[in-house]
Amino acid sequence: MLPTIYILAVDKVGVSSIAGVVDVFHTANLLIKNIIGEDAEQLKWRIVGLDHRDITSSSGMRFQADLLLNQIKLPGWIYIPGFVTENETQTVQYLMQNQLLTDNLKALYLQGYSMASNCTSAFLLAESGILDGKTATTTWWLEDLFQKRYPGIELDIDSLIVESDRIMCSATAMAHMQLATRLVEKLTGGKIAHLCRKYLLMENGRKTQAPFRILAQAQKDPFLQSANQYLLKRLHENIRIEELASAMAVSNRTLIRRFKQSTGDSPVQHIQKLRIERSKYLLETSNLPASEVMERVGYQDSSSFGQIFKRHTGLTPGQYRQKFCLR
Repeated sequence: MLPTIYILAVDKVGVSSIAGVVDVFHTANLLIKNIIGEDAEQLKWRIVGLDHRDITSSSGMRFQADLLLNQIKLPGWIYIPGFVTENETQTVQYLMQNQLLTDNLKALYLQGYSMASNCTSAFLLAESGILDGKTATTTWWLEDLFQKRYPGIELDIDSLIVESDRIMCSATAMAHMQLATRLVEKLTGGKIAHLCRKYLLMENGRKTQAPFRILAQAQKDPFLQSANQYLLKRLHENIRIEELASAMAVSNRTLIRRFKQSTGDSPVQHIQKLRIERSKYLLETSNLPASEVMERVGYQDSSSFGQIFKRHTGLTPGQYRQKFCLR
């Protein structure tokens, strides 16, 4: 007997992260019925509320849960959709307001339920403690907060889906579609999941959110803001650390320490990320040849630039332009 998939709906949830997975499961059942037969076992899912059935989404849309969390039964998967916040402060506040939910998730995991999180809901699993010592992924824009708050969890931020023990985590927002098809694959087999992707026009081979990440420029550290202003004007030049330290009126040692404190990177690593971010922008918004893009961000060797670009984005410059260029 296939385990039931319990879709946990909580306030401020993203509507698509519930509706999207339901569409995937419904599509899988249509395929099962038409390919295997009317009598074949199909996927079962229920929408679950924590302590009330009236749910208000982040956009204000309201809907009804089928049952409450204390009414679910084993065997089962618990899918936790992403909740919507605007910044790190709101994210922490949401976690503090939902301690009962995280306690419940831990208890259910220990009882034998499997867990699947989308986007920000990885924070709920992390807060519960069941991700300690495991690997996870979450939305890329909250990477720093996750690493600072949960040092005992290995964060694989580039991966679209990470599986560890009885837990699956998926990356930013619309990765819930890939997570849903992965659940279909685990429960019904690869053929049905493959056909789901075809019918729903989903990319079959994408395994990373790296091409979609944006380097956060809104740093809170005034020192880093000033350093970024200096660097962004000179990305085409051969930037020396000594010159940057002098411009910031600090020693080389202090410069390195400040960068590590604010970004987790050395100045050289940070400059590389700025260059890749600028090259992504030029590839998206201009018709400049890749060779000129490379030169404008301070690289002279096309082979080295291509390797570094692919390491950061998972794509070659040509593939990136084809995928994201604003025609």
